[in-house]
Amino acid sequence: MPVRILPPKVRDQIAAGEVIERPASVLKELLENALDAGARRIAVELAAGGRSLLRVVDDGCGMGREDLALAVERFATSKLQSAEELAVIQTLGFRGEALPAIGSVSRLTITSRARGAESGWRLAVEGGEKSGPEPAGAAPGTAVEVRDLFYNLPARQKFLKSPRAELDRCLAALTALALARFEAAFTVEHDGRTILELPAAERLADRVAGLCGARLVESLVEADAQLGSGARCRGLVGLPTEHRPNGADAHVFVNRRPVRDRAVSAAVNAAYTGLLPLRRYPVTFLFLEFPPAQVDINVHPTKAEVRFVRPGEVFALIERAVRSGLARAELAAAGDAEPYGRPALEALPDGPDGLPLSAAAAPAMAPPARAERPRSAAPPAPAAPRAEQPRLDLWGRAPGAERGAGNGERGTENGEFRAPSSELRVPVSSESRVQAAAAAPGRLVGQALDGFLVVERGDGLMIIDQHALHERMLYEELRAARTGPAPSQGLVIPQAVELSARHAQALGQSRAELSALGFDLEGFGGRSFLVRAAPAALRLSDLAGYLVELAEELCAADEREAARSEEERRERLLAAVACKAAVKAGERLSREAAEDLARRGLLRLGAGMARTCPHGRPIFFLLDRAELARRVGRK
Repeated sequence: MPVRILPPKVRDQIAAGEVIERPASVLKELLENALDAGARRIAVELAAGGRSLLRVVDDGCGMGREDLALAVERFATSKLQSAEELAVIQTLGFRGEALPAIGSVSRLTITSRARGAESGWRLAVEGGEKSGPEPAGAAPGTAVEVRDLFYNLPARQKFLKSPRAELDRCLAALTALALARFEAAFTVEHDGRTILELPAAERLADRVAGLCGARLVESLVEADAQLGSGARCRGLVGLPTEHRPNGADAHVFVNRRPVRDRAVSAAVNAAYTGLLPLRRYPVTFLFLEFPPAQVDINVHPTKAEVRFVRPGEVFALIERAVRSGLARAELAAAGDAEPYGRPALEALPDGPDGLPLSAAAAPAMAPPARAERPRSAAPPAPAAPRAEQPRLDLWGRAPGAERGAGNGERGTENGEFRAPSSELRVPVSSESRVQAAAAAPGRLVGQALDGFLVVERGDGLMIIDQHALHERMLYEELRAARTGPAPSQGLVIPQAVELSARHAQALGQSRAELSALGFDLEGFGGRSFLVRAAPAALRLSDLAGYLVELAEELCAADEREAARSEEERRERLLAAVACKAAVKAGERLSREAAEDLARRGLLRLGAGMARTCPHGRPIFFLLDRAELARRVGRK
C-alpha cells in the first residue's frame, strides 16, 4: 500500500483520542486553561453528565480577537515559547492541543473578552470546521461551551457510560483541581440544579471540608517533611482509623499539579504499611514540591503521570511526612514495631503555614486549630492493639430465622444471644463431601490472620473467610426482607451526615431503592442527609463512615456497569449494602464474636445457603487430614 499523509481532519480526530476520552477529560482541560489564565471564580454547567452540554465560565485574563483565532489551532499556546522552558514548566497546561482536539469531536463555542477590552469575541468550531471570530457581548474572562461530545464519532460515543457515571468522573476531575488550587471558587450545576458551591479558601483544610465534609477534617493531621535536596512534602493525612476501600481519596499533587502516578501511589501506601487493615487505603492530601528541573511532566498526553530525577526521594519524603504527622498525633506505629526494619522517624518541627504558589505569599495548609499536646523528641509509644469486635455488633437488633435456635439455646429477655459452646453442629442436607464436612461436629480453633475463621470439622479443617460469610448472611437477610416491609431500626436521635458532592449524588439517586431496604434518608440541604432509620439487619456503629463507603461502592459500580436491568441494579445495590456492613478482612474478632459468626454461618450453610459471597468469591475451603499429611510428608 502507498504511504500517504493523513488529511487534517483525520489527524485532529486521532489527536483528540489521545487527549479526550470522556466529558471529564474535556472538563479537566478547560479547568486547567481557566486556572492558568488566573481565574479566581469558575462556574461549571453540565447536562447529562457532560455528554450533551459542558460549559465552563471563568473570570481570567480573557483573549482578544487574534489570540482567540489562534487558540483553536494545534500546538498554539501562550504558556511555552522555547524548548528550554519544558524543563521548568509551572502551568497546568502547555501542549496547545486541548481546544483543537475538543473542537474536532464536538460543537465548540468560545466567547472571550480580555481584561480592559471594551467588547468580546465569539468563535465556533464544529467537527473541526472553524467560523469566526465575531464581535460578541461578554464579561471579562472566557466562556467555553461544548455540546454533543463525539456526535461525529458514534463508535466513541457508544463507549460513554451512563450520565450518572460520567457526572461522577467529572466531579472527580473537578475535585482534584479544586484541591490543588483551593484559593479559587467553584460552582457546579447539573441538569439545572446546583450540586456544588465552593467559596475561595484560605486553608487547605477549609477546601477539604467544603468538598468532603467537616467530619473528615477532624480525622486529619498536618504532615510536613523536607529533604536536603530542597524537596518538600506538606499537607493533611488521615489517621489510621480513616481508610477507604480504594485509593480514590489518596490525593497527591506535584508542584500543585494533581497526579495519578503509580510510583507516587505506591509511596503513599508504603508510608501506611502496618497501620491499615488489609486491602484498605489511606486518605491523604499531600503536596510535593520539587525544583521544576527535577520533575518531568511531559511524559503523558493528559499530564496525569510524572517522572522524577531521583525517584527514591519520593518514597523517603512521603514516608517521613506521613509518619511524622501521625507521630505528632500520637497514633503512629512505633519504634520496634516499624515494618520491614525501617527506622522510626523522629517527629519533625512544624513548618510554616503557607504552601508557596509563587514568590508571593500563599494560602495556609494547616488543619483547624487543635488542643496543644506536649511534644517530645522521643519516638512515639507503641500503638495499642486493635480492639476486638464485640459479638453483638455483628448483627442488627431484628431477630433472624436462626437466632435462638440450635442446640436448644434461647435468647435472653433483652434480645442478646448467648454464645454457644465450641462444639458447632448443623443439620445434614446433602451427601456431598462439602455438606458432609459441614454437617459433622466441629470445634472453632480460632481466628487466623484477623480475617479467617478456622474450624475443625470431621476429618479436616474448614477455613472460612469471615467477610464473605458475614456478607452473604446479611445479603440473604436483606433479600428476604424485600418480600414484605423491610425491618428497620429507627435512630433515637436522627443523625446528619455530610458527604462529598460525588458521594451525595450517588446516594441521592439511590434513595428509593435504599428506602425499600429499610433506610430512611432525608435531604438536609446541600450535600447532607438526615438519617432517621437503617435496616435492622445491619450493625452500623459508624453510620457516617458506612454511608461514605456505600456511596463509593455505588460510584464504582456505576463506572463498571454497562446496560443493566432494574432488577440487576437492585441486586447490585443489595450486595453493596451487605458488603459495606459486613465485618472486614483484617478486623479482629473476640472469641465470642468469632464463635457466634461461625455457628450462625454453618447453620445457614447446612440449610443450603450459597457458598459464595454476593460478588462470587468462595466463603470457605476444606483441608482434609490426607491433604495435611501429604503437605508434611506423611503417608
